[in-house]
Amino acid sequence: DAVLSWLKQACSRSTFLAKFFEISGNVASFATWQAVRGLDSPKWYPTRERLWRAASAPLQRGKATVLELGVASGDATRSWLSMLRNPELEWHGFDTFTGLPEPWVRGGVQFADAGTFDTGGLPPNITDPRLTWHVGRIEQTLPIAELDFEPPVCVLFDLDLYEPSAFALEWLTSRLKRGDLLYFDEAYDPWHERRLLDEFLDAGHRVRTIGSTGIALMLEYEGPPS
Repeated sequence: DAVLSWLKQACSRSTFLAKFFEISGNVASFATWQAVRGLDSPKWYPTRERLWRAASAPLQRGKATVLELGVASGDATRSWLSMLRNPELEWHGFDTFTGLPEPWVRGGVQFADAGTFDTGGLPPNITDPRLTWHVGRIEQTLPIAELDFEPPVCVLFDLDLYEPSAFALEWLTSRLKRGDLLYFDEAYDPWHERRLLDEFLDAGHRVRTIGSTGIALMLEYEGPPS
C-alpha cells in the first residue's frame, strides 16, 4: 500500500510519470487481453513497419484497395507506398489535416491537445498516381468516397479517438469480406481502439491475428456474426 500510495502521489504531481505508467500498464494488459480474446499473435514484430511488410502479400499483386484512416504528415503513407510497387493498387487517405478534433485522453490522462497533428489543412506532398486524398471528417468523407471493395482490402485505423474510429468500422462491416486486413495502430489503448475491438468481437465478428507489435495489431477478417 505504501508503494502504491507513493506512486499515486508521484503521478498526481508529474504528467510525465502519469503518461509513462498509463502506457506501461496498458501495454502489459494488451498482452493479457490478446490471450483472453484468442488473439495471441503468431509472431511479434519489433516495429510496425516490419509487421506491415509481413502482412502485405495480398496487396503486392493485382487489384487491391487500401484505406488509411488517419494520415497526419504521411509517414505511414510513404512507407507503405514505397513497399507496395503494385501498379494496380488504389490507396485512399482520409484525414481532416487539421489535427485531432478533441483532446486525446486515456484514463483521465491527456496525451494530446485538440489540433495535434495539424498540417494546416493540407495533405502531405506525396506524388503517386495510385493515391487519392479525402479531406474532411471521416463521418462525411467515407460514405461518399468511391471505393472498390471487390479486390483484397486493407484498412489502417490510426484516427486515435474512439468516436471516428467506431463510425468508420461500423460503416465498413457490411462491406468487409473474408481475407480483408484490419490494422489498429493503437490496439493496446483500452479507452479507444481496444474498446472498439471489444465491441466488434462481442458483436460476433470473427478475425484471425496476423501479427502484433507492443501496441499495434494486424487482423485478417474471417466473417460476420453467424
